[in-house]
Amino acid sequence: MGLLLMQLANSMDTLIGENSERHRFTAAVLRYVDGHYKDGTLSDLATVLEMHFSAVSKRITRQFGCTFKDLLQEKRLQKAAPLLPATNMPVGDIIAAVGYENTSYFFRIFKEKCGMSPTQYRSAMSNKDAK
Repeated sequence: MGLLLMQLANSMDTLIGENSERHRFTAAVLRYVDGHYKDGTLSDLATVLEMHFSAVSKRITRQFGCTFKDLLQEKRLQKAAPLLPATNMPVGDIIAAVGYENTSYFFRIFKEKCGMSPTQYRSAMSNKDAK
């Protein structure tokens, strides 16, 4: 879902033009998440959009079918996943690099999304690339 959302953000202006408020909002949210996934907050996004944070929150949920936190989480996982097999960085450093402060939380959500721990994922993807 997240990858699709980010690709849509990159081609939003071409696909739909700039006249639609709904599409401008969607593109602005996706650009913000893409640029601020490490430290972005709903409050900061609301300031950028010049809207009240509760209005932004409701609109994100309505338009994306998930919360702002879910969008950030998806982007962070998208950034972390390729780093695991492609680098020798300790998992804790990768976790911090993508914006998480709580290692056990990252491990839990990574396992929920990918079906394995970050360490298992690194091993599986490294073995896959070696074949």
